[in-house]
Amino acid sequence: MSHTEQFHADPRAPVGPLRLREAGGELLAVAAVAPDGRATRTLTLPAANPLQQTLLALLEGRQERDPHCRGSVTVHVLAGQVRCTTPHGAWDVATGGWSALPPGPWAVDARTDAVVLLTASCEALVGSEASHERLGACGR
Repeated sequence: MSHTEQFHADPRAPVGPLRLREAGGELLAVAAVAPDGRATRTLTLPAANPLQQTLLALLEGRQERDPHCRGSVTVHVLAGQVRCTTPHGAWDVATGGWSALPPGPWAVDARTDAVVLLTASCEALVGSEASHERLGACGR
């Protein structure tokens, strides 16, 4: 099992407070040795929350995308810089920045090594193969 798969295989949400900066640093270390240059950690479980929150680490030049997103998604950049792309345009978001992505296809490209908190409504993930496989799926 790869380092990335270890995070995917353990869907338990953290219990108690989580230091996002430290957790993001750990994920970047995992991403650095992962073949796909990425690592994720599920923070909220769909059964307990209508929002799916995922901490995502991407190495520079790597991408996270969802070509079939149905609902609301937000991106909060905790470290680094990313470029958000939708059919409506593209824009950069740097450390401390936040952006909402409109429903529909989207991509987040790491301009530098980056840690991002992605939040999606469960309806955004239903039927979305990319989100099911990469970020964890909301229950149907």
